Amino acid sequence: MLSANTISGYAGTYATNCDVPSPDLVAAPTAATTNTAMVYIGTFRATVTQANGAQRVQTVMDSLGVYAPADFERAKTIELAAREQIIRQEFVRFGLTLNNLELISVRATGIPQ
Repeated sequence: MLSANTISGYAGTYATNCDVPSPDLVAAPTAATTNTAMVYIGTFRATVTQANGAQRVQTVMDSLGVYAPADFERAKTIELAAREQIIRQEFVRFGLTLNNLELISVRATGIPQ
């Protein structure tokens, strides 16, 4: 399992690929978004090929964004496509080729206040 915290440059890659605005441009959350917004986390099964040609399967967890529940379903396809590109790029950095990425599950968790 890869943690975003252990991958150098991941936050920057995420921000670039997902058009995340800089923190100084993001408005403070309103009471409504604070109470309804959820962090969505995807768990993926990644089949990769190593440099020696051997294949292996890894579990990868990654954020799918912060959304109100009704908004997540509309954004899910875009978030999954963005995540696949980021995960693919990170595997390349480790000499691995991503052959298949399958979403296993999505969980949502509240944002601590």
